[in-house]
Amino acid sequence: MTIRYILVLFLSAPIFCFAQNDFVRFSGSIENRNSDTLMIFSNTKVLKTIHVDGKGNFSDSVKVQEGLYALSDNVEMTTVFLKNGFDIHVKFDGKRFDESLQYNGVGAKENNYLAKHFLLDEQFDQQYELLEDESQFTELVNKKRDQQLQELTDGKFDADFVRAEKEMLMHNAEGSKASFAKKVAIKRLKNSKTPLFSYENVEGGVTKLEDFKGKFVFIDIWATWCAPCIAEIPHLKNAEERYKGKQLVFLSLSIDYQKNKDKWKKFVADKNLGGVQVIADNAWQSQFMKDYAVSSIPRFILIDPEGKVVNADAPRPSSSQFNEELDKLLN
Repeated sequence: MTIRYILVLFLSAPIFCFAQNDFVRFSGSIENRNSDTLMIFSNTKVLKTIHVDGKGNFSDSVKVQEGLYALSDNVEMTTVFLKNGFDIHVKFDGKRFDESLQYNGVGAKENNYLAKHFLLDEQFDQQYELLEDESQFTELVNKKRDQQLQELTDGKFDADFVRAEKEMLMHNAEGSKASFAKKVAIKRLKNSKTPLFSYENVEGGVTKLEDFKGKFVFIDIWATWCAPCIAEIPHLKNAEERYKGKQLVFLSLSIDYQKNKDKWKKFVADKNLGGVQVIADNAWQSQFMKDYAVSSIPRFILIDPEGKVVNADAPRPSSSQFNEELDKLLN
């Protein structure tokens, strides 16, 4: 499921204690529920946890600053617009979350709009996944954005919702273009000669990428402060054991800042990390990061024995595709 960017807008509003319009009433029913709770998020902070009874029914209230929030059943997630005074009733099927969302009551129109476009966004992502022409993609993104802006203008929605959603649309359009440009840059690297590096290793020596010519090299770009990177470590260790003796080198490239080099060395020692451990010379601004269009981590790169790029955005060790890709190359 594609999770759209969630932009939380905090707007000032008068407070009237005990008044009906001082909170959002949120109720509904769930078929095939995935858990006993629903959660409303503001960014990564849980704003409200709502209990769901054994029959899938729930009812609660929450005071909000009007804006876009995330609603999760602990498995799936969607975007909702909440505003004090709304009285929203939602129904959905946990097995068909996105497709079954249906809102009624005060605030339903805005949230049914979001549910509809959540599905359309997923279809858009799938439809244009294989496109490689940036100008064509930009044209399509702009057309989609303009159509939604017109729909918001003509739809007689809540004014605060229109303001929040228009800002979200502009943000997402620019983000989509940047992501597509990155994807194109990564695809163009396939079968090309890999950019090289010469970086300090954890023992204090120097490791060059060309040192491993004649072997496949799986590069893990990570940092000690990156929680998703650290979550991949057990899977990476399993991979090192699974492919021991094969024509494959596991190389972990840290982009910790040089001032934190000692922290990096201690982390490597404390976690008993295997493979080849090196640290980039200039964190995010290192030339290797620029050559590979690295803008987020963890990121994995697979290079063949001739020094050519097999996959500039390889599967994570925790994914099912990881072993499939390596097994095809090594067996």
